[in-house]
Amino acid sequence: MESKMNLTSDFQELVEQRFQQGFQLYTQNQLHGATEIFQETLDGFRKLDDRLGVAKSLYHLGLIQESQKEHQTAIDFFQQALNAYQDTDNQICEVNCWYRLGFNHVALSQHQQALNAYKQSLTIARLIHDRTGIDRAQKQIDQLSHNQARTEQQDKTNLNTQLLLAQADQTYLEGIQQYYQQQFSAASICFRQALLVYRQHKELRPEADSSYWLGLCQESLRQHQDAMTAYQQALSRYQELHVREWAAKSAFRLGYVAQALKTYPQAIIYYQQ
Repeated sequence: MESKMNLTSDFQELVEQRFQQGFQLYTQNQLHGATEIFQETLDGFRKLDDRLGVAKSLYHLGLIQESQKEHQTAIDFFQQALNAYQDTDNQICEVNCWYRLGFNHVALSQHQQALNAYKQSLTIARLIHDRTGIDRAQKQIDQLSHNQARTEQQDKTNLNTQLLLAQADQTYLEGIQQYYQQQFSAASICFRQALLVYRQHKELRPEADSSYWLGLCQESLRQHQDAMTAYQQALSRYQELHVREWAAKSAFRLGYVAQALKTYPQAIIYYQQ
């Protein structure tokens, strides 16, 4: 019986020594060697039914996976380590496991799981008056909450933008329909409304098209000076976008309107474009 106890004690000491060797390799960033040793000590501590030894082996395997950006594998190790630490009532290590779980969930963009993990870390840190754990977890919770609120606001803004652009597209199509029905004043209103939205959101091609059709409406209403402005804006955008066909059409309409205004030299220049 005594011989068996001595054998167990010797094996325990050997496994502990191997763990320290693994830890030293880990601190020297020799991760492959450290991984092999921690896997070895994990098996050894399990044979000894040493829950604390199992937990710390799993925890360090998780740290190595985390450093290699294998975040899901790291999460698996930290979760197992957490379960083992809970059996040993080692709450300071539970604080660390929950914190590392939060970190790796963030790396995988699993923000709600990360927030839950950090909150667990904070709760236990408060229970044991771990000031470092409290400050560390609270900082991450605040950062995540801020990012989440900002993301929600961005999503809301993007949705509003999409709705506005969809409405502008519908208004633009209504303008074309009104134009072909020779309702030029009504069409002008549609194109102006669409143009404002497209400019606000820097939708350059729709802006150019709206300006061109607005010019057609104003030309039809004999509002030649306004038509010149609209065509010039369309021409500028088409040239910026390298849309040669529609730039040429805009230049031609400018020539036609300039001719109507009897600014013949200007008309020639536009026709030549």
